[in-house]
Amino acid sequence: MKIKSDPAPFAWARSLIPAVLCLAMVACAADAEKRRAEPRTIELVGGITVSYTKDGEFRSISSRAVSEVIGNLTSSRSEAVTVATLKARRQIAEFLRSSVSSERLVTQVSDSLQSQQTNKDLALKIAREVREEIRQKSRAILKGTYVKNVQYEETSGIVTVTVEFDVKAKGAVDTLQKWMR
Repeated sequence: MKIKSDPAPFAWARSLIPAVLCLAMVACAADAEKRRAEPRTIELVGGITVSYTKDGEFRSISSRAVSEVIGNLTSSRSEAVTVATLKARRQIAEFLRSSVSSERLVTQVSDSLQSQQTNKDLALKIAREVREEIRQKSRAILKGTYVKNVQYEETSGIVTVTVEFDVKAKGAVDTLQKWMR
């Protein structure tokens, strides 16, 4: 009995090469997409922080405020949290009213992007897109803020509250509300 030997014992491997190359290209493209979608954050005056993507897509806005706990009653800390929450939300409302309608936000975002080696014209374009998206979503931002973090420092009796509006969280809430209907 004669055993036939395959002239190309690894011929099957040649057919895998295109598949491996395609997989590598898809992985690189996904990595580039992930890097482009990574949020950039800029801290503004008044405890406001704005996050956006490299393409100018608005991601989130947050505000931090503090309040002093007055008295030793059990409700004192809760009242301080309420006061700090209202202050943080007021800061966002004032930011939307003043900074978004002026060129101040565009200038600050553009300067931040230029410090990260971005072309000046591209930085201005992205900054204007961020401002316009915030302007369009201002009503949803005011309604959709939530308390992200509460910190209480016992030694000083200070409560710090961070209030945030996040586009992804808003999308999740909208989806949940649709399911509940």
